[in-house]
Amino acid sequence: MRTAIDRPQKPLKVFLVEDSQYIRERLIEEITSTRETEFVGCAESESEAVEKLRKLDCDAIVLDINLARGSGFGVLSSVCANRARRPQVIIFTNYAYPYYRQLTMEMGADFFLDKATDFERLLEIINTLPS
Repeated sequence: MRTAIDRPQKPLKVFLVEDSQYIRERLIEEITSTRETEFVGCAESESEAVEKLRKLDCDAIVLDINLARGSGFGVLSSVCANRARRPQVIIFTNYAYPYYRQLTMEMGADFFLDKATDFERLLEIINTLPS
């Protein structure tokens, strides 16, 4: 009989919502070095993220608030309203204002991180999420 410790961990399915190509590339590189990960998609805008997430199954979403078109608030609202099995939502933003933290947590985000100071914390969280 195999225990949970003996079983290989399934890849974590991650969806990334980020409008900066540089940050997307860096996140993908760093997250995949942290644990076995499958990036199931990326989006640069609110509408693109909402559309893709309706069709995909993922374990975690790394979500920026300020997007080139739209905002992460709309994506978060859609994700929390339309899922029976909701993925973990990690807000990862340069706009780490207390009001945004409170609002996104009330809307259903699981984590709220500042891009300027919490990059290592993001990797720690990703490493501990169930797949």
